[in-house]
Amino acid sequence: MTEIVRFQPTDQREPWAVRLNGEFESRTLGEIELGLAQKGIRFDFQEHFRGLASRFPDSSALLVLEGGCGYGLALKGFKRLETKIGKPITTTGITLAERHIPKNPDCGIDRLIIGPIQTCWEKGLFVQGYHFILDLCGAAYYDRQTSVEIQGQSVIPIYSRLLLHGASALIFLDSIEKPINHVTQMRALLEICQLQIVFTAGKFVLVEKQ
Repeated sequence: MTEIVRFQPTDQREPWAVRLNGEFESRTLGEIELGLAQKGIRFDFQEHFRGLASRFPDSSALLVLEGGCGYGLALKGFKRLETKIGKPITTTGITLAERHIPKNPDCGIDRLIIGPIQTCWEKGLFVQGYHFILDLCGAAYYDRQTSVEIQGQSVIPIYSRLLLHGASALIFLDSIEKPINHVTQMRALLEICQLQIVFTAGKFVLVEKQ
């Protein structure tokens, strides 16, 4: 049964999300893996989650958070990994839009928070201690017109605080391919937040909390 937490819901997308959300609203795990493969990176969620289960043997369940989860296809995919890795997976999604509320309450999404990530963090709506975070909606977005970094300075530190040491996150950093000074700043921010880059594939970045 999906627990719905409504906090400042809106169907109006933030300016940075207009171009990104439509592309990632309905991505399955298989489609994400294919996108990475096209960038030359072989990444298997099942294999990665087996590794997380081995790394955290004392955890009763793996806790997964998806920022900008859209309709939750990836979260549903994570739930289907439970039988394959031999450990329960608890899924939480966060979105700005009421339209993403599932019609089927037993769809595989355990908790859906509707509201901005930063505000929900300030209100204590997240648990601390996630094993994996997925964000394909632009954890950091580079505004080409104003040359201003949007989101990253606040969202990435939040993700770092939410992750357990040794846990990982797959995030979409629009800024990673932008002017070198912004790439340098983003890498510095990840380092400050104790997030070590495991690989980059285009704008996809896998990081591990140190």
